[in-house]
Amino acid sequence: MENRDKKILVVDDEESIRNVLHRVLNGEGYDVRMAATGEEALARLAEGPADLVLSDIRMPGMDGMALLSRLAENGHDLSVIMVTSVQDVETAIKAMRLGAVDYIVKPFN
Repeated sequence: MENRDKKILVVDDEESIRNVLHRVLNGEGYDVRMAATGEEALARLAEGPADLVLSDIRMPGMDGMALLSRLAENGHDLSVIMVTSVQDVETAIKAMRLGAVDYIVKPFN
């Protein structure tokens, strides 16, 4: 499977972060979709599945942890990586227990 066949949903309320991730991942050949909120992410997933979700934790409205819980409740079978600017071990553990496959602290290279 080529990267173009792999769909990544980037969820972050910061437009600059979304744009950087879109540029980098699209440059690697991935099909990248973006959402600014947890609610918007659910709408994007209703339009079509993703192979991977990269989600910020702290966002207005439905935050990343609530999104992760909702994805698990709805039986979505996809990998979720949580991204945050706050280094908090308890939050990382909670995210992993909710089904996140990884937890990345911003800024990242």
